Amino acid sequence: MKKLFVTVSASALLGFGTFASSVSAETNSDLQTKQNDIKSERSEVQSNLTDAEKQITTVLYDLKDLDKKIDNASDALKENNKKLTSVKDGIAKNEKEIKSLEKNIAKLEIELKNVLNY
Repeated sequence: MKKLFVTVSASALLGFGTFASSVSAETNSDLQTKQNDIKSERSEVQSNLTDAEKQITTVLYDLKDLDKKIDNASDALKENNKKLTSVKDGIAKNEKEIKSLEKNIAKLEIELKNVLNY
């Protein structure tokens, strides 16, 4: 009985070991395929990231360029506003002077009419 039990046990171990090896080999093969798929996807993601990083860098340079242009336009606008204020002040001064001259002309016309009427 003991021999029979040892023989059955040995057969079971050898049979199970062979079965486990074949299951393990299939699993390893599947895992290897999955690992290769993941590596491939990872490479693709890294490539896409590299492209995206290049695009981001380009966009950042474009934004910096636009920032400089906005700053230049802002400075030009401030300068133009200063000039506009100066011109408006000049116009107001000239209008006052014109009104004063018109008053003086009106007075002189009255004086001239008075002199001519005598």
